Order: sequence, then structure tokens, then C-alpha cells
Amino acid sequence: MKSLNILICGGGCAGPSLAFWLVQAGHHVTIVERFPALRATGAQIDIRDQGISVLKRMGLLDTVRSMRVLEAGFSFVDAQGKSKGTIMANTSGKGAQTMTSEYEIMRGDLVRILYDATQDSVEYIFGKTVEHFEQDEHSVTVHFSDGMTGTYDMLVGADGQGSRI
Repeated sequence: MKSLNILICGGGCAGPSLAFWLVQAGHHVTIVERFPALRATGAQIDIRDQGISVLKRMGLLDTVRSMRVLEAGFSFVDAQGKSKGTIMANTSGKGAQTMTSEYEIMRGDLVRILYDATQDSVEYIFGKTVEHFEQDEHSVTVHFSDGMTGTYDMLVGADGQGSRI
């Protein structure tokens, strides 16, 4: 299989995760991220089922485990603050997870872990966006926000719900 030159738009969780596997398959990957640096913000993310096995295959599960949010579980309370029920996290490593995950991590921590795992093999470009692109049967030409252009074999949108890719 020919090695492809791939541009991924989005340096959060999905972009670097995909880049990790594309590099493993022998492709050259560039990630363009509109923010000037890694975004270390965001809510907690529960990693479940397939996500856990993928992180294990990536060799990142122990790192994620070391950075996880230690949430024991949660309780339902009434208007007076009296507990009406509690669901504990299954931290045994066996069986089904409960409504709260053993692998709960802050988004920014996960982004940093994925960046650290890919920074030596993926080209990162921060502070730039894809303004528009044209494609034909052979390639895609990308026009960046700084006026530069680039030609790639593939363009992937991994930049969230507001993506224009």
C-alpha cells in the first residue's frame, strides 16, 4: 500500500487518536489545530468498552489510569439533601461498568496524553485553520487561514460539531 500524505483538521481527542493509527500504518500525518496551543480545557470524559481496549492497544491505558478522576460513584438526593440511592463505580477491572466509569479523565489530560504519544511522529500546526479546499479524484488542495496552501491525499475533519470539513 502506498504511503499517504494525510491532513487532519482538529488536534483534540479524535485527531491525534486517528493520527496514531495512521502513522502505525505507514502514512505521513499532519494535524492542523485552530488554537495556538493544546487546549487543556473541557469536561470529564468517561472512557468505556471499545475505548478502553483501544487505549490498551495504543499502550496508553496505564497513563490514562494514572491521570483519571477519582470518582467513587454518585448519589441521587432529594430536596432535603437525603440520599435516595447511590451507584458506585466498578473499579474491579471485571464485569460491566456502572453509570460512572473507572476510566474517567479530564478532556485536557486526555488531549495531552494523545499529543505526547504522537508528537514525535506527527507534524502539528497550531494557530491555523482550513478555510476551504478543493478535491479531485487524486488529491485535495487545502487553503489555510494564513494564505498558504497544501496538497494532500486525504483530508479528515476531526474538529468537532462545527466542522466545515
